[in-house]
Amino acid sequence: MTVAGDLSKLGHDVTIFEALHRPAGVLSYGIPEFRLPRAIVKSEIEYIERLGVKFVYNVVVGVTVTLNELFDEGFNAIFIGTGAGLPKMLGVPGENLIGVFSSNEFLTRINLLGADRFPEYDTPVLHAKHTVVVGQHSYGLGARRKTFE
Repeated sequence: MTVAGDLSKLGHDVTIFEALHRPAGVLSYGIPEFRLPRAIVKSEIEYIERLGVKFVYNVVVGVTVTLNELFDEGFNAIFIGTGAGLPKMLGVPGENLIGVFSSNEFLTRINLLGADRFPEYDTPVLHAKHTVVVGQHSYGLGARRKTFE
């Protein structure tokens, strides 16, 4: 969205192809409300729209439409913002069991699919008395862990 806004301010005609049915990807469905209020995200989306940026929803570029097809439609340049990507699983026994969620899946279920309001919405998350959260730090390419002795 930043690239779209900046290019629009420079006078370019910009269209965002969004894979989901709402704009802003992780800003909309991956960051909990208490960390980034939805009103702020909504305000930013409305600002981008006022700049003239168009949104096309439910389009997975590379699946629904190819890059060549976009060029054939008259687009001169394409910026590929891949978003958060797929989670990295730990490879431990049981990680595919019911009730085990990656952070991406859990946050998407809550923030986009209304899982916290089950049965009003059809995508539940389990409510458990005892819960484990496993975190894993990702280091950038070339980064090294520092050992303190």
